[in-house]
Amino acid sequence: MSVEEIEQHLGLSFKQKNLLIQAFTHSSYAKQKNKKNTLHNERLEFLGDAVLKLIMSDYLYTHYPHFEEGDLTKKRAVFISDKVLFEIGQHLHIGQYIKLSNSEKRTKGHEKPSNIANAMEALLGAIYLDSGLDTAKAFLIKEIQKRYPQLSMMTLCDYKTDLQEKMQKLKKKLPEYQLKKEEGPEHEKAFFIEVTIEAAKGNISCIGKGKSKKEAEQMAAKLALEALSQHE
Repeated sequence: MSVEEIEQHLGLSFKQKNLLIQAFTHSSYAKQKNKKNTLHNERLEFLGDAVLKLIMSDYLYTHYPHFEEGDLTKKRAVFISDKVLFEIGQHLHIGQYIKLSNSEKRTKGHEKPSNIANAMEALLGAIYLDSGLDTAKAFLIKEIQKRYPQLSMMTLCDYKTDLQEKMQKLKKKLPEYQLKKEEGPEHEKAFFIEVTIEAAKGNISCIGKGKSKKEAEQMAAKLALEALSQHE
């Protein structure tokens, strides 16, 4: 597959095409070629790891002001994990772009989660070097949102648990959830759930909307956490 085809598939445009080639060159391929000028992706992977951490740290810090340091660290760990990188890379069919040695091909190296996750980090490093942090951020966030709607905060971030832990830390009553109403036909129903919590200046009530009761509870808890942060 040509560099242009890869760019088109990924929705990217590289000024330095060699960086894209390097991002998808496995060390086994470079060793097999036995040429000093055949660069592989391990250095880009190192850089991409730092870029990934910065992008997700900035995103979580900016969009979730109620998260404390421990919460931010815990949530970031999910999004920078090899599991998430592999799933995004799999969605993008990254494996088919990786240049591998013959022996690595025989062991289905193009399907190995570690190879795909490492190539994703290398790709982020290449984008950063070629077009800067903003382009790398736009690419990563777009792909995460495709794979995990709403940055997967409804599933990867458990707002109910976060809210419960917060109330325990403040030595307040545990949150109380109540179904307020349901709307729409059976196949497209919307649920509205209210959560009530204690705060320094009186009770706080927030209503969350979702396609399921569970999602509505999570949204209500998210809103309560945000409201609580303004009362502190």
